[in-house]
Amino acid sequence: MDKALTQRFYSFRVGRGGKWKNIAVWNGKYNYKSLPPPELMEHLGGGKVHIAQVRNDDARVALKMIDELLPETDVIILWARNAKVYRALVDGLKATSTHTFEGLPKM
Repeated sequence: MDKALTQRFYSFRVGRGGKWKNIAVWNGKYNYKSLPPPELMEHLGGGKVHIAQVRNDDARVALKMIDELLPETDVIILWARNAKVYRALVDGLKATSTHTFEGLPKM
């Protein structure tokens, strides 16, 4: 995967009900101008993919979205509205994590 691409997202895995689900936060740059590329979806794996646009920089909102979407999907991409929201989500998700995530690149 292109190094420039890997610097535009943060990914991790969540285990629930004996299954691992892949989740990524994508940096939309400015008002969602940067679309999540097909390579990101390939990197995260197959199955049902849910892409949710996120405009709120509160990581608790992202955690609630993840919790609600997990039962119905295999991969979740949180498409951050801009670089500020992306950074706040990544920092918040890292800070609230009680697990060591494995298997995907750590950013």
